Amino acid sequence: MAVAMVSRSGTYNVAGSTIAGLGGGCGVEDWLTVEPEVAAGVLTADGPPARLDGFAVNGGFGDHVGDDARAGVPGGSATGPGLRTASSDEEDTAPPEPYGTAEVPAWGSGGAEGGLTTAWYALPARSGSPDAPPLVIPVGGTGAVSATVQFADADGVVLTEHRLRLPTGTWREARLDPAGAARVRVVAEDERDGAGWVAVGTPRLPEVVALTEHVPVHEPVLLDWVDAFFLPCRRPASVAGGVTEPVRYRIASGPGDRWLTGMSFSRDTGGPYAPLLDIAEQTPVPTYLRGDKLREPISVLRLDYPVPVLEAAQR
Repeated sequence: MAVAMVSRSGTYNVAGSTIAGLGGGCGVEDWLTVEPEVAAGVLTADGPPARLDGFAVNGGFGDHVGDDARAGVPGGSATGPGLRTASSDEEDTAPPEPYGTAEVPAWGSGGAEGGLTTAWYALPARSGSPDAPPLVIPVGGTGAVSATVQFADADGVVLTEHRLRLPTGTWREARLDPAGAARVRVVAEDERDGAGWVAVGTPRLPEVVALTEHVPVHEPVLLDWVDAFFLPCRRPASVAGGVTEPVRYRIASGPGDRWLTGMSFSRDTGGPYAPLLDIAEQTPVPTYLRGDKLREPISVLRLDYPVPVLEAAQR
């Protein structure tokens, strides 16, 4: 126990949380922050604009490249051969909101051979603090492609490079520790025509608030029984007479551990919350662990219903 408390003294650890619980602590929730407005943390370009070679701005997010566009007939993108606009891309390859807009741009190869070097972005001074959230960069793609993040000093001298792990044909939000750097940019490459696609979004340093500020402790939430052990102050949604209490949020295990949980939401196991998820759409609210920039042990998801939920029904 002593080793765990020392090695993770600046963030959540089970040993420290157990001791804190004797004085009224709320487990891992004491260390969780969320990002209510993603656009608020988007960084501002510092210098010349992005250099595009076959990449499109707010397009080229999938590998569905039309043969007619490659042949040069009308309808091909003006910013790269065979690239498609954001509105015509497949829904499952669209970037996470609000990326892919004029205010929060993203760039994609759309399956065309080429490269991208974004502008440099100045990192706020707070990015170097251990308690600050990580630098976040959305990345997607598959095939013979790559995406690399470069951190530099104030003069643009590259200090470190990090090659991003690409998901398989979808998007993920890569989390990185700037480690005292002053600027950041992304370099992406699509090596061969028609062999895949790669896309990245504008870097951001999230503007966060405590989870308890965004979702008050007294408000009921959806909890799997496993996660409830780490969130002792939370009240799970009630189930009575075959009716599940409608709530606004689900607090779940992080992406890497979620496969171990979820019994409360599964029809196959008779999960009491399964009917609620049949009618509610889940939207992730980016969640961060203070003091640990790279891990997401807990995720927060907002539940959006087809019709407004009466306030009285949530009490």
